[in-house]
Amino acid sequence: MSAERRFFPVGGQDGPGPFLGESGLPLTPAGRVRVAATLEAAPGVFVAGDAAGVALPGGFVRMGVQAALTQGWHAAGNLLRGLRGEPLQPYRWLDPGWVVPLANRRGAGFILGLPLFGRLPAFLHYAMSVFRSVGLDTRRHLFRHLLGGR
Repeated sequence: MSAERRFFPVGGQDGPGPFLGESGLPLTPAGRVRVAATLEAAPGVFVAGDAAGVALPGGFVRMGVQAALTQGWHAAGNLLRGLRGEPLQPYRWLDPGWVVPLANRRGAGFILGLPLFGRLPAFLHYAMSVFRSVGLDTRRHLFRHLLGGR
């Protein structure tokens, strides 16, 4: 694979997809690209999000929006550092937790290591959805849902 400034989104509804197996890049047992601490799979080839197999003691960073966002920002920063001839920085994963909205405006999850159930996790899920959404109409719709409207 040539690394001449190529950007190729490989994620999808069912995961990274077959492209990764044909890329020649090193893969994890789950089929994600094994990356160094700098998020490089090979010199100049940066991988982030669900496609990235970022090693942790005892496993890998889980797939999720928090990991995809922070890895994307970090990979872009390292790409720019590399183009400027600066040293690349290692990615440091901080897991804030996860929440899943359930029926009746309740949710469940782990936030900063604490198990939560009820209205707070659901509220946090939709609040983060509003915060991370693009477009005023989308934000307005999510905010209205957050406050209990339809």
